[in-house]
Amino acid sequence: MARQTGRIVTGGIGEVGTDAPIRLVVFDFDDTLYDWIGHFVPALEAMIGTAAPLLGIDADDLRLELKAVHKRYGNTEQPFALLETDSAHRLYGERTRDEQRQALAPAFTAFDRVRADTLRLYDDVVPAFERLRDDGVSLAGYSTAPSVNLAKRIKLLDIAGFFSRIYASPFTGKPFPGPRTSSENGLEIIEMDRPKPDPDAVERITLDFGVAHSEALFVGDSVASDIAPAIAGGARAALIRRAGGSEKDWLPDLLQVSHRLAERREDAVGLSDDALGRVPTLSSLDQLWDHFTFAPAVTAGS
Repeated sequence: MARQTGRIVTGGIGEVGTDAPIRLVVFDFDDTLYDWIGHFVPALEAMIGTAAPLLGIDADDLRLELKAVHKRYGNTEQPFALLETDSAHRLYGERTRDEQRQALAPAFTAFDRVRADTLRLYDDVVPAFERLRDDGVSLAGYSTAPSVNLAKRIKLLDIAGFFSRIYASPFTGKPFPGPRTSSENGLEIIEMDRPKPDPDAVERITLDFGVAHSEALFVGDSVASDIAPAIAGGARAALIRRAGGSEKDWLPDLLQVSHRLAERREDAVGLSDDALGRVPTLSSLDQLWDHFTFAPAVTAGS
């Protein structure tokens, strides 16, 4: 079913070309722009080490309690999961959520401190963003992370100014403890009703930007979460494989608290060898220009 947006007519995957210039690049965040496991797990361990004595339990027991919370939500990054552990409920269950957060403030401060010290963009990210901006290409972000978590990372990395829009998973769970804003640095985080890996996001995002499916490029590190949905939605895709990540150092610690049996994302997900073979695999974002032609974004009606 085709749709018209200004001068552009676009439809499903069978109706789009492969030679159109790219006018919109949609970037994944975790392990595409920065080392997610390399900053999240050290910060989580700092929080656990600080919280365990406050809760009067062993750190290993607290990891098990956090794992139970994460499994309940199906999300290892569930905001304020510490407040929903059995030990926190036993000690602070009669208090308000904000009072609970204040009681465990040293643990959350420890998490924030280590996160700020370890969260760093890969070296190729800002140069690629600047080059795309100079080319007149629109940039969007799209993440599986809950909006509140992602907003904090964007603020710490100071990259809000590069993106026209950012899409993320909605915040779910119990009421947010304390004030909550829907944006950081004036950039709204759009919570998707059907988040990754739903291929319908291609239609939503391209409609927002007024570009054809074939003029949108999705860049990410996971075939399952980034590449397969982009192709199924009729867009184009580039897979990035970062060398020298910290997964081997921190994965065992992550699995002690993760909702998954293994945190590795399965790549063999409903994508034919032929389709995957047409997706370039990059080791650095500067290689995008080896595979794609970029052109300025065009507003509807121009």
